[in-house]
Amino acid sequence: EDYIYRDYAVRIKAIEQISDVFIYCLNRVHFQDIPTLVDQSLPEILDALYKLMDDNRARKFHDMCKQCISKIIDAIMGKRSKEATIGLCGYLNEKINCENITQAHPRFFTAKQLFPMLLFGKSSQIITKLFDIDINGWNNKIPEWKQGVNINESTDLPQDRQWFNLMIANNFNNNDDETFKDIITDCISIMILDPNPDMSLIGNNLAVFFSQHNNNFSNSLETEAKYRLKKFYVPQPKQTSTATTHQAEPLRPLKPVENKNNYQKFKQQHAGEADHYRIKQETGVFIAAPTLPSI
Repeated sequence: EDYIYRDYAVRIKAIEQISDVFIYCLNRVHFQDIPTLVDQSLPEILDALYKLMDDNRARKFHDMCKQCISKIIDAIMGKRSKEATIGLCGYLNEKINCENITQAHPRFFTAKQLFPMLLFGKSSQIITKLFDIDINGWNNKIPEWKQGVNINESTDLPQDRQWFNLMIANNFNNNDDETFKDIITDCISIMILDPNPDMSLIGNNLAVFFSQHNNNFSNSLETEAKYRLKKFYVPQPKQTSTATTHQAEPLRPLKPVENKNNYQKFKQQHAGEADHYRIKQETGVFIAAPTLPSI
């Protein structure tokens, strides 16, 4: 009947309940078993939902799939399991790649889940505004942070900086922390190389944002992404607040040149004194006997 009338009642029911079933299992298992549940169950769920989102013939299900994925991600994040969160990021990394997902809107949806939601905890105004676009629009007027961006420490950085600090770190306490940065950095590289210009611009802006907190961040990017970021990002030299401006001294008027003879002036000052200033000259003449040249 569902096939004949194309009501898709079974499909709609499955999409509506699949997140509830997963969350129920998530709440029932022991905390230490959450990463195992994520590894064994989440890949098939995401594959099925993203397959619908990547099909333009199933547009009526796209919003339902996005809501289902968002509920699952929020539930996993709510458990605050680092290993489970890293596994989640690894699966989302596959869904942001144009080699796996052909449509731009599901790739952009994945990026929104990773950055404004997961990494910044919905508390960064500048990142939320950066992703507040219609990826299918023609003129989104996304700002280009080619010379950097002004970051407000209180409104533009996440309140919980657990994941953000790992992104700007150079040294790590364990392999899990390093793995997380590698996954997210690879996501940024994929976005920079994305064929969609808006996705590529957002990827460059994200790289600039992290580079302002860690000058070595670009070294973690993929080679081609690193090259494109180098052409995109030209930071302005920092101006120190202690710099002072030196004003030129006003020109002094030239003194009139005295045309008096220095010798005459000196002679007048020492008139009547002994001739100590005169140079004595020997005037004695010695006359020798004449000599003839030798022949």
